[in-house]
Amino acid sequence: MPSSLPYRDMHFSRWCSLLIIGLCLGYAVTSLTRLPTWALPFVAAAWLALGYWLRWGAPRSPQRPAVPRYWSWALIPIALWGLYIYLSESFGIVDLGAVFFHLQAGMTDHGGVSRVGAAIFYTLSMAALFVSFLWLLRHDHRWRRGEFFLALLMLASNPLLYGVTQRGAAIVTDDGAWLDRQYVEPMILDAREDPPNLLLLYLESVERTYADRERFGDAYADLDAIGENGLVYEASTRSTTPAGPWRA
Repeated sequence: MPSSLPYRDMHFSRWCSLLIIGLCLGYAVTSLTRLPTWALPFVAAAWLALGYWLRWGAPRSPQRPAVPRYWSWALIPIALWGLYIYLSESFGIVDLGAVFFHLQAGMTDHGGVSRVGAAIFYTLSMAALFVSFLWLLRHDHRWRRGEFFLALLMLASNPLLYGVTQRGAAIVTDDGAWLDRQYVEPMILDAREDPPNLLLLYLESVERTYADRERFGDAYADLDAIGENGLVYEASTRSTTPAGPWRA
């Protein structure tokens, strides 16, 4: 009876590893395609069915590695794919130049802090994926043989590597104080003693589409409140309200 315990432990580890890989694969597929989120378990189930059919992790003629596998070069391409999915989920189109810019200029004032929880979740998921993949490599010689080609395929297909442009490389090679050197504090050389009661707002990358409450909630509510008491210009069309100009 005790002799069956190692087999049971290996059996449990096998399906646990395959399940973790399947869930991560399902999340990646639903994140990068038009498949809905509820399709994730179906992708994972298809992966498990394929693993059962091909006996992944339990080949009929197992060949143990001469040296235990604690590292795999395929982990780097897997990590890069995980980073790309995280950036794509967080910011939409992945622009490495913009990513490097905010890494140097800071993210605390631009909504970056709200993604800390997601970053922790991604990190833990990637750690579990690494352990599961290494287990599969150690117990299935077929995966060890194809590991090199898998790493090349993942590197060649990762859109993150194609986003390394000359602009992004220039930002990386510069030191972190470049933004401070380019910022010049404005100086008022001449001003009236009785300046007009006028507040001018220039908002970049903000459009009235965000006023759609069904899609964006109250994201535009503060700007709507300001516009009710002032002049609102929409492209070439001007609409006015009887409340007078904007007030500071």
